[in-house]
Amino acid sequence: MQYRYLIAIIVVFAIIAVFLNSKSEMEGWMSYEKGLEESKRTGKELFIFISSPTCPTCKEFKKFFTENRTAYNFISSKFIPVYIPDPLSAPIFVESVPKFCVGYENNLRCFYATSGEKLIEILSGEKYGV
Repeated sequence: MQYRYLIAIIVVFAIIAVFLNSKSEMEGWMSYEKGLEESKRTGKELFIFISSPTCPTCKEFKKFFTENRTAYNFISSKFIPVYIPDPLSAPIFVESVPKFCVGYENNLRCFYATSGEKLIEILSGEKYGV
């Protein structure tokens, strides 16, 4: 009888964990998989923000994207915004974060930026490094 309760509790926690992990951490941003689907459907390039939960600069960029709707609107008008919260799940090798990539699935151009303003400047001038 006690095992049934234990199993029920484990199942409830598993369901809650799946629900919480399925929610995007940043409103309007897609997972890589959903972003790929949308890019193929629309023909728009991806804009990928690769982050880490322990990175202070990444937290500043997350704050910039969530508080600055003008920046988000600019990015989403030109690209499919994709947020990857863990570099280990990125489609490319990530040596440091934050890292930004623009392009299509097999043709990503990646670069770094020191601030949100610098990132928008780079995207406005379309000067991406590799």
